[in-house]
Amino acid sequence: MIQLVSYRYDLNRRKRIECAVNILNRATEPFVLFSGSTILEPTDIYALERKLKNHNVTALLEVSHVVSSTFINNVNCLFLVHNGKVKNLFSQQLFATSNEIKNNEDLAERLLLELEQRRKIVINEKKYLILQCGEINILSNIQSEHNRVVFRFSNNCSLQERFQNLIDETDIILNPMHTPMGNQGKMQKRREYLSACNHYYFSCSNTKNQYRHNQNKRTSLQHKLQYAYKNSMPLLSFGCEITDDYIMQYF
Repeated sequence: MIQLVSYRYDLNRRKRIECAVNILNRATEPFVLFSGSTILEPTDIYALERKLKNHNVTALLEVSHVVSSTFINNVNCLFLVHNGKVKNLFSQQLFATSNEIKNNEDLAERLLLELEQRRKIVINEKKYLILQCGEINILSNIQSEHNRVVFRFSNNCSLQERFQNLIDETDIILNPMHTPMGNQGKMQKRREYLSACNHYYFSCSNTKNQYRHNQNKRTSLQHKLQYAYKNSMPLLSFGCEITDDYIMQYF
């Protein structure tokens, strides 16, 4: 169904493009989700496209920095690989932390617009929705209620309804990350929430610490960097590939 790819955090520009090409050309699953900052420079996207031989795979990846003009300076921009072409989704991450979105209804509405207009994709009749890294903080946990998850602006009926409609219309939620997020107890509850009612949730992060030449650390990291859920339950991987440059699991 999907391959989740986590890069080593300090992987250089050349290796990032080399690994992406290698993984995509060897892909056996129809979809590949890469961790955030997959590609560092926008020109590398076109180098990747030229080297693509496997036109049957679809992949979501992120370019760290795209400068379009004097007034448009985008970071963490989404690109979709499909049918041998790389398509710019013209969408970028809007916020990273709970402090940035807390009590900010304008930013919440901006995210909902982004999700409605640019973050919904349909591949092989499956409907995908993309949350980038810390945008998962559009959800919050009520600690006094065993970390029950709610939409952060549930007091705003219009925003709540729009968010719920997005979830209801989605089959698969993709949440690429840059580094592992803190408080995994709360994060687990959010993964369970997003994958409830027959939804899938997939997420993968770059490594936070250097793991090269440490096989035990590399093996343990795969369970902290990559998450796959359905019906609020974790899915079991049926394969794993661990190299000095990335960790890849199959689901």
